[in-house]
Amino acid sequence: MKKAFILLLSMLQLAQLRADTATNDVAKVNPAPTAVTNESPPSQATGTNTAPSTAQNYHLVWSDNFAADKPGLPDPSKWNEEEGYIRNNEAQFYTRSRLENARVENGRLIIEARKERYLIPSNHKKRVKFAPYTSASLITSGKNDWLYGRIEIRAKMPTGIDKGVWPTLWTLGTSRSSIGWPKCGEIDLLEMFIVPHCVRGNFHFSKDGKLASRDGGSLIVADSDTKFHTYVMDWTSSNITLSVDGNVYAHMDTIKAEDHGYNPFQHPHYLLLNLALGGSTGGSIDDSCFPQRMEIESVKVYQTNPASSTKASRFKEDIHGEF
Repeated sequence: MKKAFILLLSMLQLAQLRADTATNDVAKVNPAPTAVTNESPPSQATGTNTAPSTAQNYHLVWSDNFAADKPGLPDPSKWNEEEGYIRNNEAQFYTRSRLENARVENGRLIIEARKERYLIPSNHKKRVKFAPYTSASLITSGKNDWLYGRIEIRAKMPTGIDKGVWPTLWTLGTSRSSIGWPKCGEIDLLEMFIVPHCVRGNFHFSKDGKLASRDGGSLIVADSDTKFHTYVMDWTSSNITLSVDGNVYAHMDTIKAEDHGYNPFQHPHYLLLNLALGGSTGGSIDDSCFPQRMEIESVKVYQTNPASSTKASRFKEDIHGEF
């Protein structure tokens, strides 16, 4: 009964949240967890609930194993950092090159959201002098992007999902700077909001100039905030499958994203790792829960054809937000 009430509450909240996203630059429209397929921590799955295994001809083409990195700021040869109030009317100011919000520590990448009085740099458009919350968003835009393959991220989620904390592991099409969102395409490998331990996956694109979302799914991972799990995106020209520890929670046939001869899921994407607060989807923020952190042990990208890995120098992505 309690679980049914939580799911009903989530769906009612999300109905209002979807209406808010229409005016956002990159607004995440998300279904409620309609298909919670696992009530306990995932184990090795079998049958139709099993993610595709890594093919023997896959090659590691890019990675950041944070255990091998020196303590300090994230590796600038692999990551850019967004700065400012970026999207979705979120409450946090994303900072750049600030250890309090993004750092390698004890062999892990820490992305930390903080409640504080942060002086906004003078080069930003702003309505206030101080930001009440800070966090970080790491992206491979300007460094690297990929077309097809497998992305594996081993991570532990924050605890405050029902307190306005909104972690996401996702991709955007590199064409965003030229054709905009949602036409560029968005794959939400993982996002969590409002409902604790609920891992959500979604696919967003454009149909006739309007936002379209298809085949999103969810899975309860009961120890998502106490143990590390491996979140995986398997991506081919024909389909995309999202899974955690072998358990599939979303799958889409890419043909569904065809729009007047363009398919965003058949063009390169770059990766984003961020910890958002509140905004159009994250829910009400409880200040008593801070600081909050998402911890990542490693990020790995595999491809069957390494030549399809593309350097991102051919485009310029604006990583400064507007406020």
